[in-house]
Amino acid sequence: MKTGRPQQYQYINDKNWLYDQYIVKKMSTCQIANHIGSDPAAIRYWLNKYDIPVRDFSLSHVHNREDLVIDNREVIDGNMLGDGSLLMRNRKTGISVPSYSHSACVFEHVKYVGEFLWKGDVNRRIYKYTNSCGHKSFKFTTANSSIFSTYYSRWYPNFVKHVPKDLVLTPVVLLHWFLGDGTCSYKTGRPKEQRRLVFCSESFSRKDNGWLLTYMTTKFGLNGTLIKNNGKGTDCRIALRQSSIDDFFSIIGPPPVASLAYRWKVMR
Repeated sequence: MKTGRPQQYQYINDKNWLYDQYIVKKMSTCQIANHIGSDPAAIRYWLNKYDIPVRDFSLSHVHNREDLVIDNREVIDGNMLGDGSLLMRNRKTGISVPSYSHSACVFEHVKYVGEFLWKGDVNRRIYKYTNSCGHKSFKFTTANSSIFSTYYSRWYPNFVKHVPKDLVLTPVVLLHWFLGDGTCSYKTGRPKEQRRLVFCSESFSRKDNGWLLTYMTTKFGLNGTLIKNNGKGTDCRIALRQSSIDDFFSIIGPPPVASLAYRWKVMR
């Protein structure tokens, strides 16, 4: 018996009803199909037929999970200066929305970042993998969310990562930048008071690095220089001068992740 078909067509032949379910109530094609006993492909067909903008797959799964995403600008911007990234399918279509992703070799660090951006069980959003260097790493990824659309346009103009000029450096931003891409060590063959604090910022242009360094000097009184980078990326990194290292640690506070406390080379 095909008694269900007339009821299906009663709904999907009604453009206003379909628009209300898909656009206004933000139901997915699967949810609409289940509701009327149809097939998601059929729903997608009629959406296209009625010229109702169809979300891509990343956006179609957003609406049941977007409420779990936390919009924390300081944490996002701080980690985007380091190893944070925004991922978006079909970025040129204009209908995709990004997700935020963070990778690190230390599980506690990844979880620490995730707890600022995800209301649900962070552990379920983290998976282990082997990076390109053969090292064990961990990755945290949020659901796709329209919350990240503005961040994507700021950080990826023309789809290339740049430092946005509306970036606001705060102690929290500096802390997450240092956790992700900063290092501090004693200089080889020198007394222990001789330290070296460097941000691995070579993924950004020399102009962006210069802008960040000037900003840190102007706002926090931190003095540094651009040093040569011999690896991949641009030819420079940011290094703080000896006189500013203790001031930097005073600004960002004590280490929040115990397994990364070794980076805090604070003079006693």
